Amino acid sequence: KNYPTLQLKCPYVFISDDEVYMTQLPPFLSYKYNQLPGTVVAGRFPINIWPRVLSYGFEWVDKKKDLIFKKGDPWFYVFFETNNPEDSIQMVQADNTPELKEYRRGLSEVVKFTSNSFGLFETAKERRPSKLLKEKERVNNEK
Repeated sequence: KNYPTLQLKCPYVFISDDEVYMTQLPPFLSYKYNQLPGTVVAGRFPINIWPRVLSYGFEWVDKKKDLIFKKGDPWFYVFFETNNPEDSIQMVQADNTPELKEYRRGLSEVVKFTSNSFGLFETAKERRPSKLLKEKERVNNEK
């Protein structure tokens, strides 16, 4: 209640056609983590049905200290998991297809109208097309 909270949009969206959960964590392995004047907001959600822009949330506890990030400093970590611990997760750059844009458009404004967006996961799952991930084609610049 007495601490300002920052929320910054990051240039990351994660999508999967399989059931994959992404957890956003504070950068606890960084030596600068204990020097932050507050806490990083953590969260977990299924990226197969909730592919939205990742945000950085920070609760500013010690308002007398500045929050300073320098180039290369980690803001947060992301961790991916499935229901099967033996699954291997590969990251690829995805194409922002018209189908993906349309699906994401339906999710983008929902947090403005409800405080419990996690309650909408079942609705999102029902309206999701079976395939949304299309790997971006690489341009070969090699001679």
